[in-house]
Parts: sequence; C-alpha cells; structure tokens
Amino acid sequence: MAKPIPQNPLVLSNQAMLKLGLKKQPFTETILSADALFSDAIFEQFVETLKHHLQFSDLLLIVEGDLGSGKTTLYRRLIQDEIANLYLLPLQAEATDTIVQLQQKISIHLKEQGNANYIDDNLKHLQVFDQKPVVIIDDAHVLSDTTIQELLRYQKKLESEKEVKIKILLFANRGMAQTLEQITDLQHNQLYVQDMPALTSKQINAFINHKLLHAGYHEPSFLSDEQLKTIAAKSKGLPIDAMKLAVTEIEKWVKHQSKKPLKVKLSKPAIIALVILVVIAGSGGIFFALQSFMNDQLADISSPAPTTIKTQDINISAPVSPPVNNEPEPDTGVTTEALVEAPTIIATDIPSDTNTVTELQEREAPVDLVLTTPESETSIAIQEPSPALMLPEPKTPAMPVIAPSPAKPAEPAEPTEPAPPPAPVQAEKPKIVLAKQVSHPGHPALEKLRQLGIKDPAWLRAQNPAHWTLQILGARDPQTLVNFIGQFKLNTDDTAWYVTDLKGKPWYVLLYRFYTDQDVARQSITRLPTEVQQGHPWVKSLDAVQKAMKP
Repeated sequence: MAKPIPQNPLVLSNQAMLKLGLKKQPFTETILSADALFSDAIFEQFVETLKHHLQFSDLLLIVEGDLGSGKTTLYRRLIQDEIANLYLLPLQAEATDTIVQLQQKISIHLKEQGNANYIDDNLKHLQVFDQKPVVIIDDAHVLSDTTIQELLRYQKKLESEKEVKIKILLFANRGMAQTLEQITDLQHNQLYVQDMPALTSKQINAFINHKLLHAGYHEPSFLSDEQLKTIAAKSKGLPIDAMKLAVTEIEKWVKHQSKKPLKVKLSKPAIIALVILVVIAGSGGIFFALQSFMNDQLADISSPAPTTIKTQDINISAPVSPPVNNEPEPDTGVTTEALVEAPTIIATDIPSDTNTVTELQEREAPVDLVLTTPESETSIAIQEPSPALMLPEPKTPAMPVIAPSPAKPAEPAEPTEPAPPPAPVQAEKPKIVLAKQVSHPGHPALEKLRQLGIKDPAWLRAQNPAHWTLQILGARDPQTLVNFIGQFKLNTDDTAWYVTDLKGKPWYVLLYRFYTDQDVARQSITRLPTEVQQGHPWVKSLDAVQKAMKP
C-alpha cells in the first residue's frame, strides 16, 4: 500500500483558509514581489550595509545563516534595487553547476551588451557606462569546491587580462567562510562575513501579520501576545520555523472558533428596528385576538335563542303559524323543526311612538371603539358587541366667557445713550526672526573634525590615486565619526574623511592610514585595535575614493 504523502507544514487547511477569508496560502513559497517582501527598519539597515560594501569594498562578501533564516528573501530584496554604479548579475546556484554553466548564466544578463560568446568583452564594456559588475549567488554552499575555486580564478583572470574588477557576493549556509579559507588562498581579512540576524518577538509578530495581510486577511490579529511569545521562543528567531508554528496556532484557533456557539452582534440601529418589529407584531396579535373575540360575540347575538323578558310586561298567546312567504328563507344554521317548536314571543308594552323607536334604533346601532397604541400611533376600530355596553355621554357644562380686560398701555422706555463704536483692531506686526549665523556652513561635527586635524576631502583629491587606504567606518551622521575617533584614540595625522552618496542621502566615510602597496595595506589590518577589526575594515584604493567623493 502506498504511503500517504506528508502534509506540508506551511500549508493551511481549507477550513482555515475559508475562516480567514484568504485568497492564497500565506506561508508557502511564492514569487516575492516588492510588496510581498517583509521589511522593517532593522532589515533595511542590513540591506543598506550590504549595498555600501558592494559599492566600496574590494573584499569577497559572504552572507551566512541557518536554513530558513531568510537569506533568499534578502537575496531577492537586494537584486530588486538599483545601486549606483553597479551592474548586478544574480545567479541561483545548483549542485551540478560548473564554471562554464555559471558563465552562461552571467552571459544571459549581458545579452544587451553584445554577443553572449564574448562574456569577457561584455563585462569590460560595462566600464564605458561607469558600472562595475557584481555576481550575486544564492545557495552558494551547494557549489562544489572545484567550481568555487574556478570562479575565484576567473575573477583574477578578468582583473589581470581584461582590467575588469568583478565583485562577488555569496549567500550560503553557515561555514562558507571557513570552507573558502580551506580550499583557497584567501585569508580571513580578505573576507567580509555578515550573519543573518534572528528575528525578535516584535519582528515575528509583524512578519506573520505581513504574510497574512498579503494573502488577503485584513482583520485585527487573532494571535495573543502569549502565543506570539511562544512562537518566538520555539522558533529561535528563524522565519521558517516561525511560519510553521504560526500554521499550528492558526489551526488551533480555527478549531476552537468552530466549537463556539454563534453569536450575532447587532448594532444599535438594528436593535431599535428589531424592537419596533416586535411591537408591531404584538399590536397585530392583539388586534386579531380582539377581532376574534368580537366575532364570537356577534355570532352569539345573531343566534335565534329567545331573549329573557319579564313576564309582567308580556302577554303570551297561543302559538301562531309562521306567515306564508314565497321567498326562500335565509340559512341561519338552525333547522325548521327547531323554529316551529320555539314559542313566538310578542312584546305588548313597547310604545309605538316614533321618537321612541328612533331612539331605540340609535341605541341599537353599532358603535366604533378606537384603541390607539403609543408605539405605532395606529387606530384599531373594534365594533361594540351589545348596546348594554353603551353609557350615556356626560354633558359638559358650558364655561362662562370672561371678557378680556383692556391691555394696559406700555410705558415708554427711557432713552439710553448709544454704545460707542468699537475701536478698530490693529493687525499685529509680524516679527522678523533673523537666522543665526554659524561659523561653519556644514555640520558642526565637520568643524570638529577640522579642529581635530582630520584630513578633509580636498586633501584626499590631491593624493596619488594609485595608493591605498583602509576604510574603517561609514555612517549617516558625521558625529559618529567624531565619537569613533575619540573612543579608539586614532592618530589624527593618519585619518581622513569624505562624504559620498548612498541611496540619495549623504554617507560619511572614515579612512585610516595610507599605503603605496595593496598587500601591505591588507596586512596592516591585523595590527588595528581588536574593536576596530570587528567592524571588518577593508582595503580601498584612493582612485575608488576619489571617484566616490561628492563633487
């Protein structure tokens, strides 16, 4: 018997999809468009750091992280941006790739440059447009050691034979940097290694909500703070594990919700409308009940049962045969035998006066009784069943008419002096505030750098572009450079600064020491203070510095 296919731990059940109103699975792999990628301030800072190293570092760049830590997401986020003076060549590594296959993948991105068979010339042609090629490889850890060695040899060949400097950025599992040091002649100070940071509890909450929102869920978050803390603790900040745990918690929530009794929440207008409907229905029920009661009473009145009359007012004679009538008798629901057997009752003392008869007719006429309900203001006419219910209408005594007394003429008001016209309001004169004049037109921290004796961009432009230096810091705020120099007590005679442009904003760079030989510059990194070495300083040519400086 075939084994059942295991369910993907990132897939929600159909019941959960319907309950949340999702249009697609939120946690499975999908095309990561710009709006599908999760991002926050910490993630953007990470991206900016990588961009800066791609622009200005000559080191081999590596991003390491555990499986499911978000390396591919970062890779796709990075290649969607345009970086000044860089031509990105993104590749997806496969275990069977050789150096020839990698070159073929590179040539696909260069087809606009000319014939794909001349990849070296196409790479060199990028320099005409002042663009540097950058090879970015995702899942680089699956490449064989031989392919990695040949890729690095190809990089050196381009630089020596074609004068093309190609940059390389690898996204790989942990241990990639150590592998490179073992299979190549690269030293630790020739690599820039960045670890993928683990997500915090707050980031995991935003990450899960972002995934659900992109899948079509627009309601408030249903996961409690306790559930989110549990997800963060168990996942250890890995996005892949956080998504798996989120699927489990969502399925639990959906199962719990399905067991709850349905609760209908009515708005205030709906409640008022419902009350009105109940009142109308109740009034209708009362109307039909009273109408049924009245009909029963009328049926009793119309029945042929004899009416009891005092014997002293009535003479009883012998039975008289009913008059002959050729017209058919109406159907009263009583048999002929019953009518014959019933005695005929004749009233002898009823006066024959016409006025009396009219008064009796008026008394016997049905009277309408009107009931009014305050809720609906609807009048319900109910026919009175018997004249016995009639009461004589009380006569209202006439009210005496009292003639109104003549109005007393109003006394003339004493004349008052007219109020003086309001004084015209004078508009307040605007205050003119003079801008404070500063001694230095730039940032105060730049003046502080000058006072410390730090060499400025003008000095850097005058240096030999064939010389080398160490870039030890980059920051948005020049005050960071001042603090860094004071913290590590750097020799101000060997220090310089300049400003470049990064993503449309100023980026202040701190350089330390200057050399005529590139290898000597690389070896000097090991003699820097340990704290400075932890910032991964790298060797940089003054030619690259002068080109990157803002005019």
